[in-house]
Amino acid sequence: MRSSLLKDGARLVAAFVTAFLHLRLSQSEGALSDLTGTFVDKFRCSRMHNVFKMLHRLCICEPCHACRYSFQSRACVLSDVLRQGTNDTVRLQPIQPVLDPVKWFLTEAEMRATRSGVPRNGLQLYSLGNNITTYSVTSDYFSAILNDSLSVSSPNDRVYFAGWKIADIVMDPRAVRFDETRLTEILRVVKAKGADIRALIWANTEMSAGREVQRVMNDVLPKPFDGSARFLYDDRVPSIVGSHHQKMFIVKRDHQLTAYIGGVDLFLDRWDTMTHNEQSLRDSAGVNAKYKGWVDAQVGIHGPAAKDVANNFIARWNAPGEPIQQLRNTELGVDNPPHTPLGGIEMDNTGKYADPLVYPQPGPSAVQIVRTFGCKHKGAYNSFAPKGEFSVHAAVKKAILMAQNFIYIEDQYFVYVSGFLDAMLSVLPRLQRVIIVIRPIPTSLRVFGYEKLRYDMISPMLRRFPTKVQLYELKDADNVFMHSKVVLIDDAYLWIGSANWNRRSQSHDTEIGASIVNTQYQTSPDGILVSAPAREFRLKRLQEFTLAAPDKLSAMTFIQGADFLFQVATNQSGQLRVMDSEYKLQYLLYWLQTPVLKNLDPESYCDL
Repeated sequence: MRSSLLKDGARLVAAFVTAFLHLRLSQSEGALSDLTGTFVDKFRCSRMHNVFKMLHRLCICEPCHACRYSFQSRACVLSDVLRQGTNDTVRLQPIQPVLDPVKWFLTEAEMRATRSGVPRNGLQLYSLGNNITTYSVTSDYFSAILNDSLSVSSPNDRVYFAGWKIADIVMDPRAVRFDETRLTEILRVVKAKGADIRALIWANTEMSAGREVQRVMNDVLPKPFDGSARFLYDDRVPSIVGSHHQKMFIVKRDHQLTAYIGGVDLFLDRWDTMTHNEQSLRDSAGVNAKYKGWVDAQVGIHGPAAKDVANNFIARWNAPGEPIQQLRNTELGVDNPPHTPLGGIEMDNTGKYADPLVYPQPGPSAVQIVRTFGCKHKGAYNSFAPKGEFSVHAAVKKAILMAQNFIYIEDQYFVYVSGFLDAMLSVLPRLQRVIIVIRPIPTSLRVFGYEKLRYDMISPMLRRFPTKVQLYELKDADNVFMHSKVVLIDDAYLWIGSANWNRRSQSHDTEIGASIVNTQYQTSPDGILVSAPAREFRLKRLQEFTLAAPDKLSAMTFIQGADFLFQVATNQSGQLRVMDSEYKLQYLLYWLQTPVLKNLDPESYCDL
């Protein structure tokens, strides 16, 4: 009797859940008849057999966003939204994307608006003539900054870097004597050649890992001519939960300047290869800490935009107030020697005489450097962003609204951000696909409601455009960390930076990124003109995730590549697997988590 009641109760609950889901899906907006059934046919609906799983997800069939239970056929079938789209087999033809960088970039008025009307001094609005190198594999990035650092040769050369955290890492685990490529060893060589070295690192909870770098730079290397600090732990942030999240590496050598920005810190775990299978090498060199692999992105800029990155570093170094003082000094257990202002990047090492930059070979890339500085900074940013700056948020939103064919996103979080969801929903009707590669929300953040914020970002897109939105995570997500922050649109526009798709990166923490549009083009297999850096980055990442040959991928149209990625992720024969985004009962408790989440992931655009 008891068993029968339990079964009847389960059926009743399942029926209620199905009705709820059916109602929710039937109210979804957006016609999908502009897509073929080819991609739709790839969906395979299956019924869950665990009642608690049904209750947890509030659905019977999975994937929840694409399937529903039919009482008539007593089977899981495609949702009504999907079924309406399978009759029209004419795929949208790609549209020639906008190639004029001026139309992609923020205007002077738009840039000023991100700063509450305050002009942005020290940085160009944008620059032409840059040579760009993208790094989708972190080992290539570490090789680049290692070689650049060792190429300095005079007292007027510089090596400046900033990050979220730092450690005395091995920069080339493949080297026979890899210990000689440790960061501190490289800095000794750089200083022996006379170059000036400076570091700005957030005063974070893992500062013990960077003590050796701090000791060598401040106590072992020859001091600057004025005897001040070379290495600063910086806690000049808007709040106790704020952070300095910008990642920069800047090298001035022989009157030329190269700057690197993106998601990669000089820290453990970061060095990795495209195949993520160098475990023994990483172990022997002490690279591994928490993870066995790392996915990230960085961009190297050689040209006028590199000066913008350098000026950003110098502005932060010269910010008013001494970092880590009094109580904070005691709490954190670290100390900063007194530091003095830096001269401009086009001055000599004394800051007294001109040492101008030259750009002998102008490149084809237009670049706009964009940033985040919180507006409630208690005077810390008065000299360069007195009312804050939110140009990262404005630049990405503007680029989304420019999309004609597709949007490709890589992000660590990808949670709800004001303005971003509306922008995505407004352009999705005309797009072929939106591809999102993200990391599962860790348990430490789930308990504070972060998973609900991701659901709020993804679910509206999946419900309205289930055949257009492709959502993936790394197959070995527990061991290989997805950390990159990339927005790539129409193979025409590429954004790489330090800012995550979350509230604090867009409005609170210090962040930096580059909007990139090439002024020389190539013809894609779709028969349209595109930007080489953007398309080449996407193809490299496609190669990494699918394990396919580069020539095969290069010959594919965008849609063919997107379908191939879905096929590989569905079969889990590459590096990815398909993700879903379903409602969970614990989201009902979100209102209890909101006060904590507002502090964990703060959002404030002040008067914007």
